Amino acid sequence: MNKKELNQWTAEKRNMEKIFYGISGLSVRVEDAYVDAIGYTSADGAIHLSYENELTKFAKNKASAIRLGVGFHELLHKMKTNFELTERTCRTLPRYEAEIFHMIDNSLEDAAIEEYAYEVAGGYVLDSLNFAIAKTYEMTSYLHDIEDGFGQFSAALIMFGDMGALKGHFTDMKARDIFKKCAPIFYKGLRSKDTVVRNKCSFEIFKLSEPLWRPIVDEAKSTEEKIRKLKELLKKLGVNPNFGTGSGEDAEIRSIPYIYKRNSRLSMDSSIYCFFIGTCFYNNSVMASIIS
Repeated sequence: MNKKELNQWTAEKRNMEKIFYGISGLSVRVEDAYVDAIGYTSADGAIHLSYENELTKFAKNKASAIRLGVGFHELLHKMKTNFELTERTCRTLPRYEAEIFHMIDNSLEDAAIEEYAYEVAGGYVLDSLNFAIAKTYEMTSYLHDIEDGFGQFSAALIMFGDMGALKGHFTDMKARDIFKKCAPIFYKGLRSKDTVVRNKCSFEIFKLSEPLWRPIVDEAKSTEEKIRKLKELLKKLGVNPNFGTGSGEDAEIRSIPYIYKRNSRLSMDSSIYCFFIGTCFYNNSVMASIIS
């Protein structure tokens, strides 16, 4: 980062602090990210953002919109997420099981706080969040390119939370079947404004998905490596799975079709779910096969 970029980045952070105060009434510091993550909230309440990362490079000259969108996402965590409830649940579980639960819960929380983001802010701030979601989804791997069954399952939950459509297809049929059981629960959780309901939904998904994650936990010698690889995958999908955290021209940003935003999961009632036989199209090309 040269001097001009550094000065611009400093001004950008100060501007975000003003925007976030206007939105929430909270005095929030925006600082540089000091770990390998696009954005996160530290224990002292500061929002940390990465100036340059895979997502901002992918967005090219819209990088500032990505950073604003990610920053707004972290602000939503501060406003809407009950971290104490999550950590209390984690403390009841063995270490590696707690990490698995935390990943699942964070994925649901990410979807839930963004579901009602329009109630908190609109305009360019909301457009930037939706832009960041769309670009994250656009650059993520296809399900069939992920080797691990739990990795496919986790990625599918995140994709469903982000856009409603899955990119690619399951190669692990156990992961596919468990996802079909868990997705309605995930949907119930992300639609709820009650953090207790969301926590219960996360725990139910955690238990239902045990056949997928149990082998990872039981293989003691390789667990650390598998957990590390899974965290790397989730980071690429826009999820920060670490404990203690909250978590690509203007015309282009504002023109993201509504169907590609989070509400494209369709208007579902409790008896209808989006398991269709068919194909989802994205940018005029086949993007995802919806599981039947």
